[in-house]
Amino acid sequence: MCVILSQHIISSLVAVSPLMSQSQQDLLLTKEMEEKLLRGKIITRVDRLPGSKTHKCQAMGIVYHPIEKVWKILGEYNRYSEFMPHMAVAFLINPAAISNLENREISDWQQFEKDIENYKIEHSGTNPFYFYNRFDIPWPWKDRHYILRMERNDREYCSHWIEIIGNTKENRGSWKLVPFRGNNRKTLAVYTLFTDPGIRLSPKLSKIGTKIALPGTIKSLRKRLLKVFKEEKRKK
Repeated sequence: MCVILSQHIISSLVAVSPLMSQSQQDLLLTKEMEEKLLRGKIITRVDRLPGSKTHKCQAMGIVYHPIEKVWKILGEYNRYSEFMPHMAVAFLINPAAISNLENREISDWQQFEKDIENYKIEHSGTNPFYFYNRFDIPWPWKDRHYILRMERNDREYCSHWIEIIGNTKENRGSWKLVPFRGNNRKTLAVYTLFTDPGIRLSPKLSKIGTKIALPGTIKSLRKRLLKVFKEEKRKK
């Protein structure tokens, strides 16, 4: 199936999650939720948006590292394939690639991936920046390929993205970090995703699968930070 890429660059991107513009005080947690988080639990929620196939997915958990270190790991985009679940390929691309890819007809996503590797860069630079992913999906479905338009706010410790090129129906989301209860050694990480992967799957199975996969995002972030911490400790 061929896909025609339209001029889908978003000039004025609104916040994709209420968390993007909220302060720590606005992240209201019940006492029960706080107790679960302190026990190491990851809280997830999946809701289908009315009148659409898009699901709003959210996962939150405590990461026992300073917020600056967690934020640094989340900014290492070219290494996401090393620790983020199902992310087979991930790298930043030169913004110049976007104008070259507009209105391009794509029938071979594997070749598309090879082509955009020529635009790979090491650092994101200023906002906005662009990030290519190939998300590994089990057979019989095909992998999802997409380029995200991203922005990071280093002061608020939040980032957000929206797909501008790809073979999913919808892909937008955010990361938000806040010190848990004001303790800079405990970081509350909140991952939010609005997704419709564009595959034939019943809404019920899609919701179940997503809810099972969601905790892996927070778990992978924890594991990565623990690995980095151990590596730093060995060097001392």
